[in-house]
Amino acid sequence: MDDELKQLLEAMRQEIVNARQDTADARQEIANARQDTANVRQEIANARQDTADARLESRRHTDEKIEESRRHTDKLIEENRRHFEVIAERLESRIELVAEGVTHCNERLDRLDAKVDRFAADVAQEFVETRAMIKFSHHELDRRLRTLEEVVADLQSRVERLESTTH
Repeated sequence: MDDELKQLLEAMRQEIVNARQDTADARQEIANARQDTANVRQEIANARQDTADARLESRRHTDEKIEESRRHTDKLIEENRRHFEVIAERLESRIELVAEGVTHCNERLDRLDAKVDRFAADVAQEFVETRAMIKFSHHELDRRLRTLEEVVADLQSRVERLESTTH
């Protein structure tokens, strides 16, 4: 899942880089259009035609270039806006997937934690029971050992009495 997430993030990063490049290209085109406009205005300043028709033609040409630049700029801005909206939607859906995965992992961890708690309680109960059985066994062995010691002591005293009577 980590590799998939990394690939996903890398793809998104590449899309952002491409969008930035598109924006930079658009800015360069705008700068070029502005330069074109500046060049046209310089030509007008240098040419200084005396007739009104020439001035009107120059103005019309300049207005067309400006309008063309505006349309082109507006088009690029709209394309970039749509592109970023698509990227944002993709990011949102991918973030939701990651959040669902985290939630699923948390739920699994909670279930595992509950199992571990139950297991620990069972082990603790078995430990208590085992200690009780060992304690009982030790007590029982101690009782049996005392009984055997008493029997041996009794037998020794009998043997000693028999030996003392036979000698």
